[in-house]
Amino acid sequence: MSRTSRGPSGWDDAGVEGPPPAAGMRLAWPSVPAGLRQAVEHRLGGRVVEAVTQPGGFSPGAAARLKTATGKRAFVKAVGPVPNPESPDIHRAEARIAASLPEGTPAPRLLGFFDRDGWVVLMFEDIEGHLPAQPWVADELALVLRAVAELAVALTPAPIDAPTVADRFGEEFQGWRRLAEAGRRGDDNLAGLDPWARRHLVDLAALETGWDAAAEGASLVHADLRADNLLLTGDRVVEVHIGRLVGRRAGTRHYLVADPGGDIEVEQFRPGAGEHHVERLGRPASPALALPMRSRSAHSA
Repeated sequence: MSRTSRGPSGWDDAGVEGPPPAAGMRLAWPSVPAGLRQAVEHRLGGRVVEAVTQPGGFSPGAAARLKTATGKRAFVKAVGPVPNPESPDIHRAEARIAASLPEGTPAPRLLGFFDRDGWVVLMFEDIEGHLPAQPWVADELALVLRAVAELAVALTPAPIDAPTVADRFGEEFQGWRRLAEAGRRGDDNLAGLDPWARRHLVDLAALETGWDAAAEGASLVHADLRADNLLLTGDRVVEVHIGRLVGRRAGTRHYLVADPGGDIEVEQFRPGAGEHHVERLGRPASPALALPMRSRSAHSA
């Protein structure tokens, strides 16, 4: 039976299409093991009297803004090895990077972290702010782009040794090539693919072969720069959940273009030669269609 592809929309690892925004199931703070909660209280210097779970994100762990009886506040993330065994390592990597960021980096300051019984707990300063409006509005988008550029300067060269973009996403960013091959073999009828992408699938597959070379660089860049990983505080942008990659400075803007909630026009970005290829093919229905696509299982027809 042939299978039907849906293109670069929201998918989970089982091939089930999900909502565009991050929509993970957060663990409520009272559900975190008692020993971990007590350890956090000890490090914060007081009993937690208020815990507000933060929505968004894909992590199955806890993400909560805490207030102690002494008035101290912190943003705390905690995750264990179930249901995702790789989640603790992701938190460990984030802690390592956050601890190495130069002073003045627009990111929450790491207050501390610890490992216990397979769980990893990170404690950050609590930042008052709000998420950017979705769809994007011009003044907030301009503020975010300026902050991205400033972050690239601050983190070049990368302050720590981190895997390259190609090392991290080399196996995943082959979606167009795999779709083209599946269509050629007759394994996927491509009926669910965006019409623009279907017409230009061969070109997109060819362009995708050069994404890793285009992403080479010495900067530490945010690998998950979505609207729900940004906080606006007046005229300042704070970038949370700092990524784990080394790549060229334009790379973070590519992630912004791919934000499904963003509805950003291609001409607002100047990433370089790749844009000229996109315009040669004609304007896609979504800017995200012109980017390297993560490989996912296709839907059954």
